[in-house]
Amino acid sequence: MPAIDNRRILIVDDNAAIHQDFRKILLDAPGGASAPVSEAESELFGDDAPSAKPTAAASATATAAPDYTLDSALQGQEALERVLQARKEGLPYAMVFLDVRMPPGWDGIETAQKLWEADPDLQIVLCTAYSDYSWQETVAALGRTDRLLILKKPFDRVEVCQLASALTEKWNLVLRERQSLQTAIRAEMEARAYAASLETMNHALESSWAKAESELKRRGDYLMRIASEVLAPAQLLLVQRAATASPHGDSDRLVDPAIAIASAITHVLDLAAMDVGAAAVTKSPTKPIELARQVVTAESELARERNVRIELNCAPTVPQELLTDAPRVTRILTELVDNALRHTSEGVVELRLDVQPSPGHDGQVLRCQVRDSGPGLSNAARSRLFEPFNPGDSSRSGLGLAASKRSAHLIGGDLYLEPTETGGASFSLVLPMRVG
Repeated sequence: MPAIDNRRILIVDDNAAIHQDFRKILLDAPGGASAPVSEAESELFGDDAPSAKPTAAASATATAAPDYTLDSALQGQEALERVLQARKEGLPYAMVFLDVRMPPGWDGIETAQKLWEADPDLQIVLCTAYSDYSWQETVAALGRTDRLLILKKPFDRVEVCQLASALTEKWNLVLRERQSLQTAIRAEMEARAYAASLETMNHALESSWAKAESELKRRGDYLMRIASEVLAPAQLLLVQRAATASPHGDSDRLVDPAIAIASAITHVLDLAAMDVGAAAVTKSPTKPIELARQVVTAESELARERNVRIELNCAPTVPQELLTDAPRVTRILTELVDNALRHTSEGVVELRLDVQPSPGHDGQVLRCQVRDSGPGLSNAARSRLFEPFNPGDSSRSGLGLAASKRSAHLIGGDLYLEPTETGGASFSLVLPMRVG
């Protein structure tokens, strides 16, 4: 912090000669006051007016005097202008010697009020030879303050030196203490902000750790559930075969668990690749109607086993070709149709292709909608439908839907659940209309 040493003093008196007398006392070197005693000096200092031959004590006082900067004003209005300009320039006055009587303008009391409005830190010495204001009247006008001293004329030149030295030093001390306090407050605020940032970071780490632990538990629970669902049919088959001692005939029932294991592994690997940014996207001209027909054909056997009718409907506006990642679109539609068939015991599963407006995708998107007549979903199931390791009721959720939604985003589209009025579930895959 730079040292503060402001010794700027403003002399306010309607008698110009008085200003010169203050300069002789505060600025001139010993022996500099060689002029004869003037009437102004006599009025100001009485019998102790500066002489041509200063005493040894006076010489010592002058030699040790601080380096003051003095400015003058003849009236209160001029003094106010100087104080305002000094503050504007960043060079405020430390104190003012202010005469009480200054006709025809403001008197000393009114001037002091104006100056403190402009600069509350000013130290003011009221100089008076008359009883214009009593002490009670002065306090009533200016208030009780440590920034005001009253000096009766005539006064000793040493008093002027003492007041100038003491009050300018007081001004500097107040400013130094104020700066120290502001520095301390800033340091405290910075320390508190740092502590708050550490606390926020700690909470974030705790939250992240808890979330990671929860995710690991969910994945573990899911994998245990998958293992139970996959291995239970195989274990039941082994028990039945051991009881009947049948050497063959039930081996086909082992196919479903094997397919489930392969599908789960595929989804896990696909999700892992997308998590680390290693999933490849290869777009090529694709015939959407032909692709949808292949999906329906592949799922027709499962539809017959479930005694469910599977239908493909395409709107006339569906383009002959579009530019997309055909293998990923095939996997997504297969997952959606397979999901619908597994949760529909009777009725129809429909795969419908149409074109819909969408400002976010150059005006139009291709919608591939899969509807079923199954039991539908609860609100709780809807809220966590696309989470890969969803605990609890996972009748519709799981790795397949999670991987499908991530894949849809990867190729520039989206996958979402649509509301239905007649029960069942309706999923829609939307793809940008980039016609090849």
